Amino acid sequence: MTPVPLAYLQVYTSRGKVYAYYRRGKRRVRITDVDGKPVVPGDAAFVAAYQRIHQTFEDQGRTERRPAAVGTLAHLIDHYRESADFKSKAPKTRKDYTGYLDLLKQNHGHLPIKTMPREFVLALRDKYANTPRKANYILQILRLLFSYAVDRSSTFGVTVNPAARPRRFKSGDGHRPWEESEVALFRARWPLGSWERIAFELALNTAQRGGDVLATTWGHVEGGAVRVHQQKTGAHLGLPVSRDLAAALDAWRQTRSGGEPDRESRILGTITVDRFRHRMAASYKAAKVSDVTTHGLRYTAATRVYELLGDWEGVAAITGHATMQMAMKYSAQRRAARLAIDCLDAATSEQNVRNEKNGNGPASV
Repeated sequence: MTPVPLAYLQVYTSRGKVYAYYRRGKRRVRITDVDGKPVVPGDAAFVAAYQRIHQTFEDQGRTERRPAAVGTLAHLIDHYRESADFKSKAPKTRKDYTGYLDLLKQNHGHLPIKTMPREFVLALRDKYANTPRKANYILQILRLLFSYAVDRSSTFGVTVNPAARPRRFKSGDGHRPWEESEVALFRARWPLGSWERIAFELALNTAQRGGDVLATTWGHVEGGAVRVHQQKTGAHLGLPVSRDLAAALDAWRQTRSGGEPDRESRILGTITVDRFRHRMAASYKAAKVSDVTTHGLRYTAATRVYELLGDWEGVAAITGHATMQMAMKYSAQRRAARLAIDCLDAATSEQNVRNEKNGNGPASV
């Protein structure tokens, strides 16, 4: 039997992996099951996942869409999505939130929020214990939604946030700062003039997020500084161009055909955030540098700035307070390690002096 083609279905294979999307107009949605796991044609949950997404688009196209029942989680989610609180967030933040809002609405939208017990929040967290980052993100979204409802208690009848301060799962060390030896390894593998090198130097020497690095144009670099508009915070920054970044920019400019690059063109070209993330991950693997991320370069830059200047406020002005806090923790660990080694060296030296006086050999550790 010839399979019936599904409308708006886009399936392709990349590096041996199959991807399935629902593409309609300018919107493209990864097809996932109700738990957010990607599925493709042939998977048991694929047809139901496709139909769920298709129905969502069909509902959005109707002139008279049935509103969610008042007092339910779905109603709260719809209300929040139309609020200034949600619309004022950065595009990437809204995109990230939307995936989890859809998940909660699809699976639990029928539940009443006024009497929602805290045990439900904890049970939902435990359901995703095998994916701690996902579990923690769901907690974050629930806490945000109920905080929004509590602030509007006359509308939603909610006076207590059942998702307030739950214990989060430990999800690992996350994005750690790079060691200087790892920076050297990467530079040795990727020479000046390569795309990987200019992307690396932009991320390291501006201490910005991936999206902000990608948005940097040739026109943003002038007068010995890089102008940055942070998408997440809205902050406008002017960051001095370091010697390493200047050398990388000069080498990259020389590889461009057609002379001086257009001021409006992006330094790294037209590449999506996801593609940027995967390409950088591949470059780290090629350089034989493990357990590192591009976001970790922000912490590296923050740590460097502090260790050179001793000014945490200066670090926060460039990277934001969350990154500053990570760099503070990392720097404190490095200082403690240095102190321990200094004490060990001092103790060994003192023992050596005593041994020499007594005619013994040097101390060992």
